[in-house]
Amino acid sequence: MNHRNLQWLFLSLLALGLGGVAACGGAAVAKRAGGRNIMIFLDLSESVKDKHRTRWAKIGQKQVAGLHYGDSISLFGIHDHTSDSAPFYTGEIPLPPDDAVADDMTEAKRMLQLVRKEALAAFEKALVEPARSMETDVFSAFDRYRPDAAGRKLLVIILSDMQQATREVNFERTPLRADEFERIIRSEQARHGWSGRTLAEVKVCVVLPAAEIGQAKPTNSVQMLRAFYSALIGSLGGELATFDTYLKEENHENQ
Repeated sequence: MNHRNLQWLFLSLLALGLGGVAACGGAAVAKRAGGRNIMIFLDLSESVKDKHRTRWAKIGQKQVAGLHYGDSISLFGIHDHTSDSAPFYTGEIPLPPDDAVADDMTEAKRMLQLVRKEALAAFEKALVEPARSMETDVFSAFDRYRPDAAGRKLLVIILSDMQQATREVNFERTPLRADEFERIIRSEQARHGWSGRTLAEVKVCVVLPAAEIGQAKPTNSVQMLRAFYSALIGSLGGELATFDTYLKEENHENQ
């Protein structure tokens, strides 16, 4: 094994040993002067049960309620056409001008309320009327990102079991090993046209379905999946900020 492979293996094993990751910045975090660009992906594949989406509904509601001036939000599905299907919703909330007068603020508030209302309706509709899919193409979610024209930091929230299940890669059936991470990642980089800057400075927050008593043991553990996605997202220049059944900010607020 050459030096580069040893380095990959070391980083992968290090990720496996991480008990947690940094908290996700979301609605509870202080508003940036230029706003936030939020992308939410909802797993609509057969591998996620309807009852798990109840928890995700609360997360979506919270993110939408936290939208403010200067923010944008996009909602996408994860299924067999993740990369090219139309988004459920996209909305932009303009910043009021520096010299805003009463009419400007009235219009700004109207747009804020409108985007919150429309985004929430789109999210709830996707939850109750999902387009079912046998495949789960999680990787293609990273194809949807484009650098923000306004220079805002991007927050990606993925509501999924992260079980990539396509013809090329199937985590539902094939056990992962840390020494295979590099091969899989380089293969997917070539397939998708990714580079080390594809997710530059992007924070990715993953919210998993809660485990159930008596649930069959998955082919790949949460720890192994966390390690893999940490390596994948890191190779694209991004950061896996959380990989759990809740957003870290929720945990802080409840303490």
